[in-house]
Amino acid sequence: KNYDAAKTAWDAKDRATALKSIIKNFKEDMVGLAAQEETIRLYHEIMDAARADITAMGEKGDKAGLEKAAKELKGTDVAKEASEALAKLK
Repeated sequence: KNYDAAKTAWDAKDRATALKSIIKNFKEDMVGLAAQEETIRLYHEIMDAARADITAMGEKGDKAGLEKAAKELKGTDVAKEASEALAKLK
């Protein structure tokens, strides 16, 4: 059910809600299940999209967008990239 919630949120372009459901799913510490595998794929899709967004915002000098992304991505492997891009603008 966490995967379904994440997928629905991501389809609606709600990255923050999707990540909350994904992280909740990861914390259940279950491996090998189809839903977990799909959750991992969705996580990577979201992270790839986030990296592209961070690059674009950094190039545009979108400080507010980077601040929002850093907050949304907290606890992920891309959060550091958002913070670093934001630091370059300050």
